[in-house]
Amino acid sequence: MIYMNDLSVNSFSSNLFFIMHPLRYLPPFGIGTDICKISRIYQNLASHRAIRFVKRILSLKERRDPKAASLLKFLEHRENKLIPRINEEKQLANAAEFIAGRFAAKEAVIKAYNQRKIYFEDITITYEALLPGSRLNIMDKSPPVAIIDGGAIHKTQYARLSISHDGDYAIATCLASLQEPRYLRPPQYRQRPGPYIFRSIFKKGEKP
Repeated sequence: MIYMNDLSVNSFSSNLFFIMHPLRYLPPFGIGTDICKISRIYQNLASHRAIRFVKRILSLKERRDPKAASLLKFLEHRENKLIPRINEEKQLANAAEFIAGRFAAKEAVIKAYNQRKIYFEDITITYEALLPGSRLNIMDKSPPVAIIDGGAIHKTQYARLSISHDGDYAIATCLASLQEPRYLRPPQYRQRPGPYIFRSIFKKGEKP
């Protein structure tokens, strides 16, 4: 006879349930990917409409971030010709790389949530360590996440992001859950884990 402690029984019953029902409770999700040319963003930042261009990409909450606020301050000083030309090129290149990553990430989010209308100002890109209740250290490097404002119709949602830069390109991928977390598990599994899960698999009177 094989004896199992409570932990092993719970793990065994949970695995057996999802093996016997592989697709029935698979949570719906969306995937979006986008690529952006950094030199194209650079041209916009070097033009007279740079500040307006950045404000169209970044949400109000993003513009309060120290890095974005510093970028906008640099563009304002550049527009007023308060920055020496010798320092301008490098700062513009860094700004273009940053904005290109945000642009690609927001386009990826829009593609992942293709069942609803989302605009750039609805999306705030931040880091997991900065989210309320996060257990990650703010000083450590944490993965980027997207906060999608639902407005009056939808609920605020969160999505995972991956942003990469290589040469003249920035690429981003978004993995988004299209369902609320509390609905991802069937009620009987959510309320009574462990051996009780067999009540939904075996007939009445049978034992596992």
